[in-house]
Amino acid sequence: IQWDAATACTADDREDWRTIGCVKKGDSLTVHLLPEQDFANEWALRMTVMHELAHVYQRADVARFRDNDGVYEDLIAQGLFQGSEEAMADCYALTYYGERTLTNGDNSIGYGYVCDETERQAIRDWAADLGAPSAP
Repeated sequence: IQWDAATACTADDREDWRTIGCVKKGDSLTVHLLPEQDFANEWALRMTVMHELAHVYQRADVARFRDNDGVYEDLIAQGLFQGSEEAMADCYALTYYGERTLTNGDNSIGYGYVCDETERQAIRDWAADLGAPSAP
């Protein structure tokens, strides 16, 4: 983990958006985050770390196949997670912590899509197949 997201991550140009973390495609094992004190609370930091780790696991999923076609890509192609690897990463964090919302008090994180039980089960199955940590 590097606490350099302000310089390492590409910022979204939306007014109501703040990039707080990323995993860059060329460096799939490094999670870039804003400094810990820039997070609204411990919940936001915890959820963001798990979201970004989902991207690390997505890259690991692709790397384990000769054709570089990961299982997660098949799930997205089936229409799960609104067809988005970002929504899948949010779902991974929600599933891991047993959360039902991306909001905690006045603080919201993620991309706004809260996954359903079918998608949460797909996350559990995918994580188990990959050997990634997942909550029951």
